[in-house]
Amino acid sequence: MLPVVILCGGLGTRLRTVISEQPKVLAPVNGKPFLMYVIDHLRSQGLGEDIWLSTGYLADQIRVFAESIDEMGQRVRCIEEKEPLGTGGALRFFVKEANIEGPFLALNGDTWFDAPLRTLAVESMVRNRGEWVIALTNMTHSDRYGTVDFDPQDRKVISFREKHAIGDLAEWINAGVYLGWSTSFDDLNLPDKCSLETEIFPQLLSRTMLFARTFPGARFLDIGIPEDYAKAEAIL
Repeated sequence: MLPVVILCGGLGTRLRTVISEQPKVLAPVNGKPFLMYVIDHLRSQGLGEDIWLSTGYLADQIRVFAESIDEMGQRVRCIEEKEPLGTGGALRFFVKEANIEGPFLALNGDTWFDAPLRTLAVESMVRNRGEWVIALTNMTHSDRYGTVDFDPQDRKVISFREKHAIGDLAEWINAGVYLGWSTSFDDLNLPDKCSLETEIFPQLLSRTMLFARTFPGARFLDIGIPEDYAKAEAIL
């Protein structure tokens, strides 16, 4: 059983003009919390037996949401950061508090990725200790996301490029789903508060321990800004 942690602690600053009184992950879409779509997709992939929510901002609301799922016989547990730790710090806190030993799946609670995530569970069985895998999807015409370059033969990640205008040709972007390892937080030199993207990934890259798993054509939705949140009802 592969543990899954959903990062739900973001402040959702850019979305507050639309949902000022709720955590971003609970933003309603067709009368249903966005986070429920994420959890439903995990369960449809056979990844719903060990789900954790890493919370921070407005954590009480997310805890009530998790309790409501419990009442339906679907267990989801919460781990609350008492202070913001960053995406990397939140994962390390999760690993410690949930007593995770070995691989785990991590994803952002404000994105929905229509891909066969079970593939990443398979990756956990073939990867060496400490090797992380990033899920990628291809996209055209967007300047919201950085892109990822990797070796097409062994899928080792080569570099990350900052946000830029993506042209007519599809480029690979980070889809916000990762296969990680608990041991990495002991092996890497990290402060208590750290970023997955800017502090953990560069160290893994320098050690050739970061790989890509591509999902060409998979639908990707990030509700972080009002314009994309407005698209969610049609997509979901």
